[in-house]
Amino acid sequence: LSDKCQRLSAEHSLANEHESKLQGEVARLRGEAREREDVLRANQEEAEARSQELRMAKESEQNLGSQQAKAMQQIEYLERERTEEVSRLKEALAEAEQGAGKAAHARETMEHALEASLSAATRRADERGEEATG
Repeated sequence: LSDKCQRLSAEHSLANEHESKLQGEVARLRGEAREREDVLRANQEEAEARSQELRMAKESEQNLGSQQAKAMQQIEYLERERTEEVSRLKEALAEAEQGAGKAAHARETMEHALEASLSAATRRADERGEEATG
């Protein structure tokens, strides 16, 4: 019984460590996602600013049409890239959060098993004590 309690306690500790690592990973991924979104947002703002400059240039100079088309392609490329990166980051975050949830569930399961085992051990010890004194 003592070995089982120790094993359950060790498993509980491992589950807690795993949960802590996963929570750290979730925090790291969230930080990375925020950083990447900031960079992508800055790129998008830069692309939008370039687009506006090209529209103004087109009004003043008709021969800048080819440069405007290139800038629009760049904007579309950056938008697709941003969309794809956000999707990848959301998937990674969801996986990390799911892993953290599983770890939390495993920790709770181990806690319940440990409590039940300790309760049973206490009950048996009490019964043996009563038999010895009775």
